Amino acid sequence: HVSIGQSVSIGEGVMIGNHVTIQHNVVLDGGAILEDDVTCGACAVFTPKAFIRAERDNLPSLIQPTLVKKGSQIGPN
Repeated sequence: HVSIGQSVSIGEGVMIGNHVTIQHNVVLDGGAILEDDVTCGACAVFTPKAFIRAERDNLPSLIQPTLVKKGSQIGPN
């Protein structure tokens, strides 16, 4: 069972485990991995660091996805 709120953006390559709650306006990008029993608070943003200050053409060939471990709770933004 996964609960997804309104206006959530889930990008390509994102993996979502079981019993995950994703509240409203969350952005999951860059192959983020949410393990089981994770809660993401409203307006949380998951993106690889390279996307923040680099042009996509200059990205390294290997970008590590954000990994949220089992049972974690990410507070609202």
